[in-house]
Amino acid sequence: MYKSRKTFLTTFSLITALGFVLTLVAGTAQAAPSFADASLRQTWERSDKLLTERANAGRGFIYGPDVIFGGPENYADASDGKRYVQYFDKARLEINNAGADRNDPNFVSSGLLVKELVTGRQQNGNDVNNFTQGNPSEVQIAGDPNNSGGNPNSPTYRSFKNVATFNNDNPAESRVGSAVSQKLEKAGNVTSVTSPDSSIVIAGYESATRHNIANVFAQYSNSQGLIWNGSGYSNGPLFYPNATYVFGLPITDPYWIRATVAGVEKDVLVQLFERRVLTYTPSNQVDSRVEMGNVGQHYYRWRYQENLGGKSIPASGGNAAPANAPLPTQWLNRLNAYRAAAGLGPVSEDSSLSVDTAKHVQYMLLNPDDFRHDEYADRPGYTAEGQKAAKESNLYGGKGSYGDKNAIDAWLESAYHRYGMLRPELTRVGYALNCDATRCYAVLNVIAGMGGQSDPAGVVYPGNQQQQVKTGMITWQFGSFDPSVTVNSAVVKDAQGNQVAITVQPPEGYWNMIIIKPSKPLASNTTYTVEIQASQNGQALSKTWSFKTA
Repeated sequence: MYKSRKTFLTTFSLITALGFVLTLVAGTAQAAPSFADASLRQTWERSDKLLTERANAGRGFIYGPDVIFGGPENYADASDGKRYVQYFDKARLEINNAGADRNDPNFVSSGLLVKELVTGRQQNGNDVNNFTQGNPSEVQIAGDPNNSGGNPNSPTYRSFKNVATFNNDNPAESRVGSAVSQKLEKAGNVTSVTSPDSSIVIAGYESATRHNIANVFAQYSNSQGLIWNGSGYSNGPLFYPNATYVFGLPITDPYWIRATVAGVEKDVLVQLFERRVLTYTPSNQVDSRVEMGNVGQHYYRWRYQENLGGKSIPASGGNAAPANAPLPTQWLNRLNAYRAAAGLGPVSEDSSLSVDTAKHVQYMLLNPDDFRHDEYADRPGYTAEGQKAAKESNLYGGKGSYGDKNAIDAWLESAYHRYGMLRPELTRVGYALNCDATRCYAVLNVIAGMGGQSDPAGVVYPGNQQQQVKTGMITWQFGSFDPSVTVNSAVVKDAQGNQVAITVQPPEGYWNMIIIKPSKPLASNTTYTVEIQASQNGQALSKTWSFKTA
């Protein structure tokens, strides 16, 4: 166990005890993101500022708690061929003409991301014929990520290609007043079903795109609530100047789908609009049954990390990720950014796991002398759920005040914490951070959400061709129950071919991980190449890859 002013533990230190020989958590406010333009901030603050300041606001984010990327992006009809954008989980905000009237509600616009994801066409300018053709996105449109088969039956954006309208194609007849009884499968097939929720009916029909609108989405589009007016909170419509500005027009009818949410497959109603995806989950709590899909997150992944769905590193002239893209500060986005750098798919938050991790955080705040992967039943704050979370989680804590990024970064720099965070098998996580007047604690559950398979080729970090690397540790990890790996040789070289002095730690039991630590800090702005020769179960293993430091 390592302890300092900021202390962190890994659950794996108690692995034998386990039988192996939010967003912040609901109810906790968080810091608002930063903005480079006042108009972008104003747009975001109107609906989302409240959620970062008040617990249990009774609604979800319209844009998201954190900026995935903010900066210039190529666009033919913008000033100097570049517009300013900010990507959030649920949308992209953009300023196409910085010289336009800032009092115009359309000075800040929201991209038609859903259209591009379904068609596979990246729009490069105002001319509809100025686009780059890629592949429709294969990201699940609702529910958990499908890395390692965690959400196999949920339709993807591609699944909607033959029912969506983009050029007067695939229209639907008006069915106002009728039950929503169509189901869409992952293969794109549409069948008739008995509605899982008889209260859901068609409430409207959009003649421009000729699609029906479900009553729950029509009602949601008229939502009222506390909004930020620039100096205080007042009641008003959440979607300004109107819902079309935020959603766009409907491009499909509503369809029932089956999607795995927090590890459980359930019925979800989905409808695609030009800018947003709306979902309705009957089994959710009332105030979270209608939600925004993570369109901004999915689009950024498709455009910059998957090369328009080609899923290969962009060649020169392609969509290289912006070099100055900052790491997100929100915990889940930051964790997934590190996983993406390692070539792994994202994980999703399991709210029930987060509730349980919050219980162990509270226990540690009440018992600051008992910072460990367990709870005493006779101490204040003990719960069985918190005790279970303690045994399944990375822990971080100590005196002082800090945020999500401190905990996530500290875990990444500790080999056995990194091991749990970068497992291909991991599909769902729970997280909580809370503070009192003198100290803070964070808990990340990295065991309960396992649902996939390990990668026989292993996972390296820093990842191949990763830029702006700040770590002082290089790792190559394999599955806990895969055959143990033996290191034969390991070399780290700089761009001139000079070898770097290193120490190598071989795998130890559960932690099937090769750990390389440079004897001195790596030089900044330098490309390093790693070469490892190893063996596993009598088979030779060889790995060579490069990364560049910050």
